[in-house]
Amino acid sequence: MTSNPNSDDIQVANDPTVEILPAAQRLELSDLRLLESASSLKLGAELQSITSINQSITIGVTRASEPNRIAFQFMLSLSGTSQKEEVIRISATYGEAYAVKSDEPISDDVLKKFGEIVGINMVWPYWREFVQSITTRMSLPPLTLPLMRPGLMQFNKDTQNGALPEKVKKRTKKSR
Repeated sequence: MTSNPNSDDIQVANDPTVEILPAAQRLELSDLRLLESASSLKLGAELQSITSINQSITIGVTRASEPNRIAFQFMLSLSGTSQKEEVIRISATYGEAYAVKSDEPISDDVLKKFGEIVGINMVWPYWREFVQSITTRMSLPPLTLPLMRPGLMQFNKDTQNGALPEKVKKRTKKSR
């Protein structure tokens, strides 16, 4: 029997949700909170000169103060015509804590993958609201980030940083 590379069987075998499914069935969100935030606006900057939006997301698992906590660190910067001129910088760190409905522990790797697939969808609306709210408080037009969709975030395998794909950056820039 030959397998078609476009078949559903091949896609399911490569589906990262298969690996986290047993853990996802045992995890229940017990806490989600803003842990840290900061914003800066370069005084005298020409807002019309903003030419690029850069975003990074770092996801980490911590077990020191509370078991099964996932930290999401977001950073958004808007740069002017000279790519080195950062006009606006917004950052926030959110923490999610999960209760485990069994005695079997969940590994850090599985918890991190769970955060990349499931947890990011829970915290993304809070980040979107924070960016929109803080830009308004800076007396700027509100910046509305796109809705979270499958494939929206691209995580770098080495550093676990995520970035908006180029087509989303352009759409986000236009929505200011």
